[in-house]
Amino acid sequence: MKRCVHLALGTLLLGCAQEPPRWIHLATEYEAVPLAEPLVVDAHTSVHQAEDPAALWIERTIEPGAWEPGKLPGTWKTTYSLDTYRRRVRLLHGEQRFQRATGAELRDPSNLPVDTFYLRKDQIHLHLDGEGPPPPAKLQVQIERGRREDGAWRTVVMDTVGACIPVLPGRRESLVLDLPPNSSLRFYVAGRLFERPPEDGTTRKARFLVSLDGEEIFSAEQPVLPRSRGTWHQVTLPKRARSAAKLEFALEGEAAFGAFFSPVVGPAEVGGYGQRPWDNARPNVVLFLADTFRADNLAFYGGDPGLAPRLNALAEKSVRFRRAWSPASWTLPAQGSMLSGLWPPEHGAELHQTAVAPELVTLAEHLARHGYRTGAITDAAYVSANFGFAQGFEWFIENKERNLIESLHQALEFLRADDGRPVFLFVQTYRTHSPYRIGAIEDGGPWRDLMRVIDFQHRASERKGEVERRELAFIDHADALFELYRKTVRALDVQVGPWVERLETLGLFDPGYLIVTSDHGEAFGEHGDMLHGGELWEEKTRVPLFVYSPELAPRSVDFAATLVDLPVTVARMARIQPFESWRGRSLLELDEDRTVFAFDRDKDPSGPRMTLIDGTRKVHAPDEPEAWGEGNFDRAFDLEQDPGEAHDLARENLPWPAEMVRRWAEFRAGLVPEVGPRGVELDPEEERRMKALGYGN
Repeated sequence: MKRCVHLALGTLLLGCAQEPPRWIHLATEYEAVPLAEPLVVDAHTSVHQAEDPAALWIERTIEPGAWEPGKLPGTWKTTYSLDTYRRRVRLLHGEQRFQRATGAELRDPSNLPVDTFYLRKDQIHLHLDGEGPPPPAKLQVQIERGRREDGAWRTVVMDTVGACIPVLPGRRESLVLDLPPNSSLRFYVAGRLFERPPEDGTTRKARFLVSLDGEEIFSAEQPVLPRSRGTWHQVTLPKRARSAAKLEFALEGEAAFGAFFSPVVGPAEVGGYGQRPWDNARPNVVLFLADTFRADNLAFYGGDPGLAPRLNALAEKSVRFRRAWSPASWTLPAQGSMLSGLWPPEHGAELHQTAVAPELVTLAEHLARHGYRTGAITDAAYVSANFGFAQGFEWFIENKERNLIESLHQALEFLRADDGRPVFLFVQTYRTHSPYRIGAIEDGGPWRDLMRVIDFQHRASERKGEVERRELAFIDHADALFELYRKTVRALDVQVGPWVERLETLGLFDPGYLIVTSDHGEAFGEHGDMLHGGELWEEKTRVPLFVYSPELAPRSVDFAATLVDLPVTVARMARIQPFESWRGRSLLELDEDRTVFAFDRDKDPSGPRMTLIDGTRKVHAPDEPEAWGEGNFDRAFDLEQDPGEAHDLARENLPWPAEMVRRWAEFRAGLVPEVGPRGVELDPEEERRMKALGYGN
């Protein structure tokens, strides 16, 4: 169980000059009622309650005449149109359930067992015993209706995850509640057809409806295919208070599943950011993370001043942390720490198919419980709901196309849909992550051209018996890769600079904070290493970190900082008590140095690794219990004299490296998992996206 204290369900009160504002979170009041009877959508389609109360079966009837013989004896095939992406599928005849073929069976369909089926492109293939055609069958595809998490009903539609009221065609979802005077209903609508996307790209729309005590107060068409984003809406409610009012939500016009995300009844008049009609408004916080962004991309960290001039100018107006490190050298454990406030061995998301466990309390969850409106736009892959990153965000968008312009646009739309609550917004982008895409249009052609050269060299070398690892071919082209990488940095700078100006125009920092950082860096041949993950060298664990606010005097901070500090820091910014289990310190209150750590348990062939940084001294050591107390270490460096880790002091018989490891052995032994690890299953599409980012090859 999560250790937490919930606020009164559905409402939040803040002190104010006049009458305090009130927000009613409808997703906390909603409870999905199981379908007692199938919901008939059309002559061939119906919706059934699944065994899991949080799931539904979409059912399509397949008549015997729809089948045609396959190439092999006893096999049959027919086309189907239901959308099966990321969903369970089954084929039934009465009480009989045909078995779906496994991966091994699919490699040789000629040996497919009897009464087995598989899907390929837009066809169902079925193997029967005998020559007769298949009997009447039903294809069922499971969708998630949602489930209650942390007090609110949550589900996923297309690329949106969050607190919501889900809707099905021909069915109304209703709530009865007391409406305060002078209020508005705000929400974000998104939908997805039961069908697969049409090949011609035709836009299909469903109509979303809201009624109050039987009177329609909202109606709007929303695209549900092809891939489309939802839209934000505000509906002004009657000025007078209304007791036991009945709100109904519906979807019409298409066989689709939809949701009213982040549905909140709040004050109709909220002013603007920095101009609230009540007192004591908490500050807004925006966390912008450029994945794989080396610290030395910025002038403050020793980089070329002309590479990212807009970010450099913003950093000059900010509180800058000169010595900031990630707790890992790749995305999942690093950002897991950044949002959970725990070191990687504690939150447990350290291997490629593990996730941040729902039992942990994240920064977003903690802020939401204290009245914050929480939103996130990420580039998916590891930073996705699948890996636990949507926890606590009432609105979470996964931009699977990884287009930064789209992410920044979605972030602005979220902010413009202001309902008066203070905001916590998280924006993560793979804009500077491989495969490097250059320019405003994010052109991947130069990367693909270079990969063809690298792959050709790798294959030729293997034939000669000279190269065993593809990474060695990468090192031969490190300069060309680095130049592509620098072009992604320039493009990010061009796009983010004007976006920050728009945040200021909205008044978001009156009061408010913008935190800019990265989760790790990128190697380009230093130490014979490429890209990220694995060994914890400075080029991979050193990150930029600065905080901008008009209320903060620009300055440079030399005390050691880590991404683990961010939850405590943001809680202090928001004037709330940090959650009890979080590690770290408030960055804006640092007054002394301390030891910081980094860990890798996934990629390094030599086994689990860790680094300790204490002042200017850094030690690389095996991350094994028997090594801690013995003071075992592999490498040692003085970062003040040797910031590039070129001169290993391990052979100089200095006493301090072993002493550092022994001194922190007890602390390291106390970094144990808060909960057991949670595994993640990836479907083929998700695996493809991971491989495109360089993971799982």
